[in-house]
Amino acid sequence: MDQQDGYWGTLPSVIMLEIFSYLEHKDRINASMVCKNWRQALFHPAFWKDITFVLDDTKNSLWSSHLADCFGLSVQNATVRCQIPHCSFELEKLLRNLCENRNLRRLIVEPSTSTFEWSFTSYDDMEALETWTESLYLSILKIIETSKRLEALTLGCVEELVLNAGEILEVLGYYHGKHLTHLGLASVKEDPENYQFVILNSITFQQFISLTILTLDYDCLNDTMLESLTSGTLERLVVHVHDWKENYHGTSDHAWELFTQKNPRCELRLNLLHAYTGVTVLEREILKPKMPLTHFKALFCEYVNLRALYIMASYYSTTLKSLMWIDSADNNESIPPTDGNPDPDGLVMLAWRCINLKELVFIGHKYYHTNLLAIARLRGHNLQRFEFAEHDIQEDYMSNYKYKEVRSEINSILGDNWKTFSASELMPVLIDAIAGDSRDVIMPLVLNDAK
Repeated sequence: MDQQDGYWGTLPSVIMLEIFSYLEHKDRINASMVCKNWRQALFHPAFWKDITFVLDDTKNSLWSSHLADCFGLSVQNATVRCQIPHCSFELEKLLRNLCENRNLRRLIVEPSTSTFEWSFTSYDDMEALETWTESLYLSILKIIETSKRLEALTLGCVEELVLNAGEILEVLGYYHGKHLTHLGLASVKEDPENYQFVILNSITFQQFISLTILTLDYDCLNDTMLESLTSGTLERLVVHVHDWKENYHGTSDHAWELFTQKNPRCELRLNLLHAYTGVTVLEREILKPKMPLTHFKALFCEYVNLRALYIMASYYSTTLKSLMWIDSADNNESIPPTDGNPDPDGLVMLAWRCINLKELVFIGHKYYHTNLLAIARLRGHNLQRFEFAEHDIQEDYMSNYKYKEVRSEINSILGDNWKTFSASELMPVLIDAIAGDSRDVIMPLVLNDAK
């Protein structure tokens, strides 16, 4: 028996690699515990083409650093999940390791927050941050120039990195215009009412003939930009709205009509992020009838625009699939802001008119329990996600339906697709605006849009 075990431990490497190639990654890790030779087989570069580097304050950073040292020149698809600013220098080292990788095809940055947020105690600290940010930017440029075929690059909505988006875009167009499919240039602002504008050369987008997913800030979006996206391959356009000013060029309905003709498969995802002014002019200045709007998010805008809900129900009755309206709880709110009395409730109108609506999340504002039932009846099992906060649901005393009865009927219609969150299940910032950071909610949602 021992002799047979010896045979397994001395299998030729080519046979070991063939065996390991049939295993899932987790199974290869388990098998590598058999002996030293099997452990060596685990670390063959062929099995580490896709790596998620996790940089946090645990042992994950050490493991990721080891993987970067071993496979920095061979990994093809790199996702970097990092806690910043805690792991800022680990991020810098990792990007340096990738600079000479000619095989890299995808670089996806997924940070825990949208700004590096160093604590400044002196001018030297500020200078150090600028130097470090410049180092990251130069590493990204080097990665772009070195890779033979970069197909995806997202900057993780990090405001400081996106400030260099114009230069990054030009280099990408020169080296990878033919095969880039995913490009993430949208950001999440630390101060949504005071930030530096990024200027992009719209004409450069004509070079990207294979682009399928693009994320941008609304500040960069105009008719010329839409006219430049002519490849016909675009499947998702994600736009982040932060602030809104009267001198914004914005977009015209005609430009959106031409855009949808050139990109018939494209879905528009519109995200309002701390857009305190933008949300108030949403229906007048931002929404256009010909927009191919499929997903809409209003996150921490501190206002529900009822007129905009009516407009969306009218404009996007065949395209809208998802609506999320999330704010910190307003304890002074007594009447649900979607209640259009004597006009219909805004969310009920959406549920009635938007025939493809599959996802509805409404947290931070009061809502009548009877309208919950109306939505469930209108959408039925087609509604795959229906979420509210328990403390936001308000009983409509003018109705004969008791809340307990309403819950029971909704459960029978939607089953697990319907959920109300207790206070203990919500992030602190959703209970109290000063009890947490709204970006803890925002970042996972917007990063997912870029995938």
